[in-house]
Amino acid sequence: MTDIKSEAERPPPWGYLATLGWVLLAWALVTVGYALVAVAWTGSSDLDQLEGLEEQPLSFLLAAVSGAVLVGVVVLAARLRHWSAREYLGLIRPSRRDVAIAVAFLLVIGAADYTVVELLDAGQPQSQIDRYWSAKSAGALPLFWIDWVVIAPVSEELVFRGFLQRGWVRSQSGAVLGIVVISAVWTAAHVQYSWLHLSSIFLSGLLFGWVRWRSGSTLLTILMHAILNAWAATETMVKIDGIT
Repeated sequence: MTDIKSEAERPPPWGYLATLGWVLLAWALVTVGYALVAVAWTGSSDLDQLEGLEEQPLSFLLAAVSGAVLVGVVVLAARLRHWSAREYLGLIRPSRRDVAIAVAFLLVIGAADYTVVELLDAGQPQSQIDRYWSAKSAGALPLFWIDWVVIAPVSEELVFRGFLQRGWVRSQSGAVLGIVVISAVWTAAHVQYSWLHLSSIFLSGLLFGWVRWRSGSTLLTILMHAILNAWAATETMVKIDGIT
């Protein structure tokens, strides 16, 4: 929870509503950028009739544009608050002890999640399977991996554990509620998944939020998120390629 500057040397973070407003602006701009890229790629202006948006390399391009917009907006918001983006978003190096603790918890949660999914025979999310198949069919699996292991963890963590948590977790007494709310919002952004996978996402969000609060480092939560996504993508690859 240690920051680079003392509190006396910088203005307070954006308030609760202002923080929410910046995030909503970021998602609105993502929607606009998503539509513009999709229309430019397909040549169709009828967004309701657009098909194949999960196909590679369009899917990767959409993810890259969306990630760039999200990160750009929260970096701009931090700078306009007269903070460095590094400080505001928690882009600081974690201690070795915090890394060890985070990885230990991650392994426990990952193992528990895998066990529950296998026991309930839930399988992989269909949207994840579809994206993998699309990438494989197009010969673009490297794009799939970059999207899942780099773009998604970096952009989502900078928005949720970086920007939102800076604005909504403002004291020790409010840390638990703030982390729970942020995790719920993050889960709601993944409504394409089943209730079981959403439960896993919510629990992961709680862990990420706690790690960010304890260590002060969003770099650590980005690493954790990337590991979980890499594990999920590997499971999908093994299951699909083991059948075909």
